[in-house]
Amino acid sequence: MSERHAFVLVHSPISGPGMWQPVADVLAGRDIVATVPEVVDDGGPPFWRQHTRCVVRGIAEDVEAGLPLVLVAHSAAGQLLGVLGPVLRDAGYHVAAEILADAGVPPEGRSRLEQLHDDAPELGDHVRALLEDGVPFPSWTDDQLAPLVPDDHRRAQALAELRPPPPAYWVERIPTAVDWPDAPVGALIFSEAYQPTLQAATDNGWPVRTLDTDNHLLMLADEQRVADELLALTDELVRGSG
Repeated sequence: MSERHAFVLVHSPISGPGMWQPVADVLAGRDIVATVPEVVDDGGPPFWRQHTRCVVRGIAEDVEAGLPLVLVAHSAAGQLLGVLGPVLRDAGYHVAAEILADAGVPPEGRSRLEQLHDDAPELGDHVRALLEDGVPFPSWTDDQLAPLVPDDHRRAQALAELRPPPPAYWVERIPTAVDWPDAPVGALIFSEAYQPTLQAATDNGWPVRTLDTDNHLLMLADEQRVADELLALTDELVRGSG
């Protein structure tokens, strides 16, 4: 990429900024601007609005004015892209590209639970049953994460930052801008769970890079490879829009 960009690495509201920090460190080591805004809730719904404000605030604090942005969303953060891009443009930022990194696509007016049920009916029914019984989701354990995140420190941090959201998070409807996407979009697929995103990318003609790892948390296991793939995909998106 001949033009400098700032990578905005957006973690799922269910996880924490540690999820992206290893990749951000790799990019910084290559003299590439990267920020990981902390996405948190500071009250009740609408949660999507709070999460969007967190990203905008993080960019304002960490990114030099005028740098084109590459939005990279992981997991449930992908659902925010349909509103995040327009909000950033209204705030005077230039969004050069958007990347779904093993992330869901904006749900086009559906709730998160409805989208989950459409994409993975068995999991959707499972999550609905847990929520009805007052059981938080997700509730990862160290044993569950160990095969995905070999590093003990990173695994402990991921568990410490886990934020199972309230039921209202799952059932709120997330708006999507009528003209989304109005920047080049690409998909980086890590795991089988995001085949619906792969299909959406194929249907829309978005560039895709598939990493056959079946590790949704690949950023914590092979940050160098994820950084390489992000840069290659961004280069393809930016060149394609030029």
